[in-house]
Amino acid sequence: RAKKRLQNHLRQIKENPQWQPETAQDRDDWSFCKDIIPMLISIQKSCEAVRRHKMPSEDPPEKKEVNALFTAAKLQYGSEKDHDVVYNALNVHMTHDPIYERLCALYCMTQDMGNEQYSIDSGPWNNVRRTILRRVLGDELYPMLWAEVQDFLAKSSEEYVCQQARNGLKKLIDVKPYTPSPEDLETQEADVDQFLKAQNYDEGSLSRRRQDPNWLEEKEARKQGMCSCMVVLLGQAATCIVGFVNQYGEAIDMRQLFKGALDEEPRPGMPIRTHQRGSYEWSMQQKVEEHKTVLKKMLATYKPALVLFPVTTPQCLKAKVVLEGWLTDSNSDLMVNFRVKPVLKFVNPAVARAVAYCKPAMTSVAYADYKEPEYRIAISCARYHQDPLAEASQLWHELPDENSIFNLKLHRLQRELPKDRLGREVTRAFMEVMGNVGLDINEVRTSTHKRRMIPFLP
Repeated sequence: RAKKRLQNHLRQIKENPQWQPETAQDRDDWSFCKDIIPMLISIQKSCEAVRRHKMPSEDPPEKKEVNALFTAAKLQYGSEKDHDVVYNALNVHMTHDPIYERLCALYCMTQDMGNEQYSIDSGPWNNVRRTILRRVLGDELYPMLWAEVQDFLAKSSEEYVCQQARNGLKKLIDVKPYTPSPEDLETQEADVDQFLKAQNYDEGSLSRRRQDPNWLEEKEARKQGMCSCMVVLLGQAATCIVGFVNQYGEAIDMRQLFKGALDEEPRPGMPIRTHQRGSYEWSMQQKVEEHKTVLKKMLATYKPALVLFPVTTPQCLKAKVVLEGWLTDSNSDLMVNFRVKPVLKFVNPAVARAVAYCKPAMTSVAYADYKEPEYRIAISCARYHQDPLAEASQLWHELPDENSIFNLKLHRLQRELPKDRLGREVTRAFMEVMGNVGLDINEVRTSTHKRRMIPFLP
């Protein structure tokens, strides 16, 4: 379809060079072709240069490459159909070498044809001069020009990749933590009150719940972006990690539970599988039910503002649905313990996984008590959601070989760059974000995992 649009456009231009689009469709085709023709020209030039570079030749590789670039301008593009307008329109861009033609006009004997046009006389002296010009261009000038072009392209591409890597890191660290607005908190609190009214709660009880000093203090903290998090980390094993991190980033409770605790309840009317008492299956079923009770008790005790599900396996989808069912079930007493309904979110564990396997972070005070990487991933997911800049700074190191920030996929070509150059760009991104958001010294004093932000102060 795109090729047909291009063919029709070029055919109309060839038949009537003064043609102007009239309808909306013509204007759309005009803009489309105007943008795509330069791209096609560049692609044709590049493909032909590469094809001629791969042609068999007895010349050395350097001379072969120069000849390929020199003769690419003389190419006449073919086509499946000789009358194809697209290929014929592209041929005019690759049929002459302006440098060689200008030098021929300067050093060879010419005849003025008028209108700033000339013709080169055909004679033995002009043939010798042309031979000398081709040799000078092929052996001296074009290799120097190509070396300068390569150096320019290398520096330009390196600068572009550094910029893209810096922007990619900013997208990870220059993120505002989850901060519910006062209107959202009031709406969520009203929804919980409506749920409790259906459970026969009177206005006095609801008023006492709303005026609870602990809840009022936590409510103000949530408005400032200080939200507690519970992380449910599912892996390939039969167990999962469930951890609670308070609003200050401290890991309060970490449990390893069976993933069966997050399985869906049997629907009404469906047969329930029973096992013989004392068997392995029966013991496993009892342990799963015990872990389900533990998980519900953790939710009721800590009342997290956020429940995070790092996307590691497809089972995260089902686990989130099951947890939402627990919170919305009218027959469950779990929601009675909450002032507002917690927010359930899927999160990307890329930064958390890099932190969990970062050697400086593993030996730091913030993670030294957790030897298993799953626990560190769960804690890091919560801390990253609370303060992305502070958690990502755990990866930074002043030595390029020790800088674990390179383990993040910031750009597909980042491994082709020198580590010291990429390290400077990473440090620059941290300093720019730090200059925008600032640093709370009181939080740094109380939270050990935020001390890694100090080197980025302006």
